[in-house]
Amino acid sequence: MIVPDVTDSFFSKIVEGVEHYTTPLGYMLVLCNSHHELEKEVQLLRQLADRSVDGVLLATPNVLPDEYGANSDFFQSMPLGLIDRGVNQRESGRLIIKEYEGAYRAVSYLLKKGHTHIGLIKEDTSYYQLEERYNGYRHALKDAGVVFKHENVAAASLTVEGGYHAAQQLLKQKKITAIFCSNDAMAMGCYRAIYERKYKIPEDISVIGFDGLSFSSFMTPPLTTVKQTVFDIGFTAAKFIIDAIEFPERRIPNKIFETKLSFS
Repeated sequence: MIVPDVTDSFFSKIVEGVEHYTTPLGYMLVLCNSHHELEKEVQLLRQLADRSVDGVLLATPNVLPDEYGANSDFFQSMPLGLIDRGVNQRESGRLIIKEYEGAYRAVSYLLKKGHTHIGLIKEDTSYYQLEERYNGYRHALKDAGVVFKHENVAAASLTVEGGYHAAQQLLKQKKITAIFCSNDAMAMGCYRAIYERKYKIPEDISVIGFDGLSFSSFMTPPLTTVKQTVFDIGFTAAKFIIDAIEFPERRIPNKIFETKLSFS
């Protein structure tokens, strides 16, 4: 299995779901770190194929070159499962997460609470492009009659540090009363930036994250977050790849994962 960052809490939970399915079936998981780099992913794919592994799960933010795409000889010669938010076009084996709906629901909740100056901390261009979360934010504002403002959006890496620096940028605007973060790690950094300004959560500023990872319930106060079933995504991806290995004649289905707003 190839992941962009083995230290990332999101991918750790994905790997946990994969192992939970594969280990009882006698499969051994070999974990590789691509550091988000397409060149490294291609290198690892070649190396794993040379070692005659049964199949590969690839979690990637990248569009694969044609020679490794869904219609390539490589794809046909070795079972390859993708966890990629659909950036690589294919008709089957897609894991579809309702990210737009989750983001729209979160921002609509803040709007119903009376917030009209809502900041967004989103990913920069160096990582996964979470466009559906950004679209959900914008459309929720539009449907509520609230004008979208570019200055209310800050971009950074999808990390605690990234969230911290992006929140510092947003908090320079005194009107901001709520912040929607593109993942829970960013929300953790956002919390620190808010507390350094001597603000209280949620009395002064409300914060909502995205992912529903376990650490969010141990934040102070517990983080309200859009929960996605990260473990189940890994578990399902593992089922798809094992089915492709053991029953190559079968068509692998697509799977849709719901999201929900979770109040810890």
